[in-house]
Amino acid sequence: MNCLHSENRSARIPRHRRANRRALWIALPALLAFLAFVAGCKSKDVNLRSELRLGYFANVTHAQALLGLANGEFEKQLGNDVKFVPKLFGSGPAAIEALLADEVDPKTNKPVTHRCCKSLPPVVEFDEKGRYLRGWGGPGTGYEWPKTEHGVYVDPEGNVWIGGNGNEDNQILKFTPDGRFLMQIGRAGKSEGSNSRTQLGRPAHMTLDAAAGELYVADGYGNRRVIVFDASSGAYKRHWGAYGEAPNDDAQAPYDPAKPPSRQFGNPVHCVRIANDGLVYVCDRVNNRIQVFDKQGRFKQEFRVEVQTLANGSVWDMVLSQDAAQRHLYVADGANGRIYILRRDDGQVIGTFGRTGHMAGEFKWVHNLAIDGRGNLYTAEVGFGRRAQKFELVR
Repeated sequence: MNCLHSENRSARIPRHRRANRRALWIALPALLAFLAFVAGCKSKDVNLRSELRLGYFANVTHAQALLGLANGEFEKQLGNDVKFVPKLFGSGPAAIEALLADEVDPKTNKPVTHRCCKSLPPVVEFDEKGRYLRGWGGPGTGYEWPKTEHGVYVDPEGNVWIGGNGNEDNQILKFTPDGRFLMQIGRAGKSEGSNSRTQLGRPAHMTLDAAAGELYVADGYGNRRVIVFDASSGAYKRHWGAYGEAPNDDAQAPYDPAKPPSRQFGNPVHCVRIANDGLVYVCDRVNNRIQVFDKQGRFKQEFRVEVQTLANGSVWDMVLSQDAAQRHLYVADGANGRIYILRRDDGQVIGTFGRTGHMAGEFKWVHNLAIDGRGNLYTAEVGFGRRAQKFELVR
C-alpha cells in the first residue's frame, strides 16, 4: 500500500528580539513546560526578561492557570527574578493576537506588535514548497464578498471559486487567477431554503464538471442539498438531498449512532467531489457518512465513517486518489484528528494516519484536503490549527 510522510507548512513566527526589550505572552497549555524551563534555567548565563505575562481563559480548559493563580504556584516556580503578570482573555482570537504580539497597549488593552508582519489577503497562492506567490480578495465593486470565506476551488482553467458560511453568505463568487471578478451565483441576505433555485444557503464547497460545463455545490451550512448550476451562466440545473430525495428544512434530531441513518443531509453538507467515472461523492459531515450518486442525483451507495463520532462529525472533506481507477478515498476527520484511507468500491477503511495535536503530521481541526497530480496530499486546519501541511506519496 502507498504511504505518505508529512512536511509541515506552518507559518513561521518571526524570531524574538532581545529578551530585555519586551515582554512575552505565553498561551496555555504549554505554560507548565515553560515554567519548568524557567525554573531550571535561572543562572547568570541565561538572559531572561524580568517580566512574564500569562494569558488565559476563565474556563475548565485552562484549569492550569486557574489553579496556579489560586495557589501561587507560578510565583513559586518563577522566583523573585521574574515579575509575573496574569491576563484574562474573553475570546480565542484575542489570545492568539496576544501570543503573537510584542506587548499590550495599556491605553486600549489590546495587543500590539512592532514587527514587520501583517495578515495575508483572503485568497493566497503558494507554490508546492509553501512559498508565497500572490494574494488578493476582499470587498469590491460588482460583487458581494462573503463575511466569512469558506471553500475555495480552482477549476481546470485556473479560475477561482469562493463560498462563505457567514449567516448571510448565500452566494458563490468566481474570479480569474489574479483576482478579477467574473461571476456571482446567489446573493448575500436571507436564505430561501433548501429548494430554492436562485438562492444558496451558506455554500461550503464546489467542484466543476468541465466536460458538461456544470458547477456542483455542497449547499451547505444552511441548506441540505447538492445543487448544480450552468458554470458559464449560473443558471439553475437541478438539486437533490440525501438518498437522492427532495431536501427539507425541518428540525432534525441530533445524530444518534444507535438509530437508523437520517433521510436528510445534516448541516453542513461539507464537500462534493466527482470521480473520473462520473460518480458524485458528498460529505455529510455530522452524519458521519459519504453518499454516492450519479450526476443526475440518483443514489448509489453510502459509506459510514467512524460512526460513534458526535458533535462536529467525522467526514469533513474527501478527495480521490490519482491512480487511473481512483481506487481509494482520502477522508479528513477534523473531530478525531485523522485522515482515513478507504477503498472506493466498498468504503472499507484500509489505513489511517495522523492524530490530534500541533506537531508535524498531527492535526488540530483538519478541515480541507487537496491532492495534486502526483498523489501528494495537502491539508488545511482551522480553529487553533491555522496551517497547511503537505504529505508526499511514497510508492
